[in-house]
Amino acid sequence: MLQREWLGAYRAFLTAAHAAEGEDRELVRGLAHAAAAGYKRELGDERGRARQLVHARRRLAPFLPQHDGLDLEDLLAGL
Repeated sequence: MLQREWLGAYRAFLTAAHAAEGEDRELVRGLAHAAAAGYKRELGDERGRARQLVHARRRLAPFLPQHDGLDLEDLLAGL
């Protein structure tokens, strides 16, 4: 994925998180952190990537390994 796509995904997830409620909000926030980790990886910022992955794993933990057909464990492993 290109840097701008990761950044676009991050922004879209943040917008969606503001509209979401309850556990859906945590799921979308976790996906936003995952997108931020991908963006940081593309920038070569390993420390930032690792920090964002910690946040993503914490928020996505209740939904692992899969949620609504989305393989979250695979997503996180790929980042």
